[in-house]
Amino acid sequence: MTNQRNRDKLQKYQIAINLIVKLMRLLPYRFSLVLYDFIISWHGYIARGLRYCILRAWCKHCGYNVRIDSGVELVHIKNISLGNNVSIHSNCYFDAGGNITIGNDVAIAHQTSILPFNHSDRLVFHVHLPFYRG
Repeated sequence: MTNQRNRDKLQKYQIAINLIVKLMRLLPYRFSLVLYDFIISWHGYIARGLRYCILRAWCKHCGYNVRIDSGVELVHIKNISLGNNVSIHSNCYFDAGGNITIGNDVAIAHQTSILPFNHSDRLVFHVHLPFYRG
């Protein structure tokens, strides 16, 4: 029942959401990142709505009825794809340096970290230490 009410609210404000998303796309990407960092700890519907609009504007794909709770840190937003009816609970950390795709009807528990990197691409430092005979 609650999920249906959230979808109804989303439909009710869809015109405003689309307008905010279009405005976000006109602003520099860095401004949206600063705005996201500014509202990351905010609670409530307005904060969730703003986070949703930022994701809709800058993610590779962002479906409908996506809920991003407070404290969710997202790095490399442009590499994230979110399906419909996705809920990411508080204090999660996603570093999409290697692309993140989350399908439809997914809930991610609080304090989850997702870091999809190809470790073969990491930098390797070689240290040559002199060998001393005593």
